[in-house]
Amino acid sequence: MKNPALHIAAISAIIVAVSAIANADPLAIAHSVDDRVNDAVMTCNPQEMIDLYEDKAVAIYPGEGEIGHNKTEIEKLVKNFFTGFCPDPNKKKGYKDISFTATALGPKYIEIVRVMDVTDKDGNRALMRTTEVIHEAGGKWRYVFDHASIGVPPAPANK
Repeated sequence: MKNPALHIAAISAIIVAVSAIANADPLAIAHSVDDRVNDAVMTCNPQEMIDLYEDKAVAIYPGEGEIGHNKTEIEKLVKNFFTGFCPDPNKKKGYKDISFTATALGPKYIEIVRVMDVTDKDGNRALMRTTEVIHEAGGKWRYVFDHASIGVPPAPANK
């Protein structure tokens, strides 16, 4: 290379770019993806949520038999899920995070464990728990695995 300074600058730029990717904050990335889910639910836009799944993702939702093994099957789960929140003319739906953790499983995978208090369009509250794995491909983070469950209060103790 004729210009050593240019060569050094190019190598430095590559190192900085790779370092930024390697040091990306898993919690910030996880929040950015799950915030899009929150926005989709709050604005009654199921397609926005569906678009967050990879084509071969797996999703397990709280209802009996609610398992999707690809984006087409997951679309049905998402649309059914939205019936509990949309439409919401009385503005009763909402959510509040109780806990939210994210762990890098490698440079392109993050596990998210989230617990939240959710309120549906009728004002019913529930404890929702999710375990998710997101994957980065083509500059976009999407779900490859999504498991949601509803916490059920324990049975009363026998006296």
